[in-house]
Amino acid sequence: MRKRTDGRTRSKTRPTLASILAVLFAGAALVVGSILLTDRFLRAGLLEDARIIATSINPERVASLSAGDAFSGNADYVRLLEQMSALRPVQEGCTRLTLLALAKDRPVILVDATDDAMTPRAPGTLYMDADDEALRVFRTGKPLLSGPLGRPDRRFVSVLVPIRNPNNATIAGVLGIEIAAEYWMWNLVAHAALPVGLAVVLAILALVQLTALRMASSLRREQERFRRFFYASPDAYLIMENGVFTECNDAAAALLHATRDDVIGSLPADFSPPCQPDGTPSLSYGMERAREALRDGVARFEQLHRRKDGSELLTDVFLVVLSHPRENRLLAHWREIPGRTRKRPRDSVIV
Repeated sequence: MRKRTDGRTRSKTRPTLASILAVLFAGAALVVGSILLTDRFLRAGLLEDARIIATSINPERVASLSAGDAFSGNADYVRLLEQMSALRPVQEGCTRLTLLALAKDRPVILVDATDDAMTPRAPGTLYMDADDEALRVFRTGKPLLSGPLGRPDRRFVSVLVPIRNPNNATIAGVLGIEIAAEYWMWNLVAHAALPVGLAVVLAILALVQLTALRMASSLRREQERFRRFFYASPDAYLIMENGVFTECNDAAAALLHATRDDVIGSLPADFSPPCQPDGTPSLSYGMERAREALRDGVARFEQLHRRKDGSELLTDVFLVVLSHPRENRLLAHWREIPGRTRKRPRDSVIV
């Protein structure tokens, strides 16, 4: 018997645990999916911003710098440096704007505009941060976003966009944009906070709903077990609400030589003689015992009852509160005490 009960317990636990794990997995998937979608959205936006900045740079000035190494005092160099220094703060999180050209099949720096915390790199310096990616952009003409990349002194997200000559569509140079990794991550978290928060709330609501459904299912099973016990029991059981019988089983009706319809809707005093053996009025005696049960949760006593055919019987009565005491709902269990006279002092009542 114990093994069978344990087996039932495990069989009921498994679906609950599996459902909770499924909800948690779905919530985690929503969180990860939200972060990935947000990252993709931010990368697409950064690429579009980089294209707009690249179109604002004059490719003829870039071509004039790449033709030789005379940068000092070059009017095009000065103009490009001023322009890129002004554009860099406009792009949020940008720590560096770099203009690149090819020299002997290697990317070199033409103009380097940085924030105050960084030292600009000299024109003609080899571009070492993402040289393979820069070469790929020069060769394919396709923009590239990578990172966060790690360097000994910093971490950043790199964007490389070609600057095209409108006359012949050749690539005059490549614009490089560096976004601080710290800014990128905080921006990602800020943009993902709402969908992630919604995903967490949905997961919590799903868990609450699942718990409520399990509790409701458990309550229905308990109610069904109680109903089967109540109506199939060979002992007399009755339910009272506010002092009135609202339900009884067949055993209680048979004990009173009545039908269930006779019992339901009646008062306990309707199935009692006017007074108990000690002279106490049955109505006040029953009300006192009911108040005792509502106060203490249970009450047990003896009471003289009268059947529908007029015959009397002495019963052992057990009252227990079924729900909140303010609802005055009691379950009564009656058991006949055979062979007892009705002349029983009240002091012998069992409480």
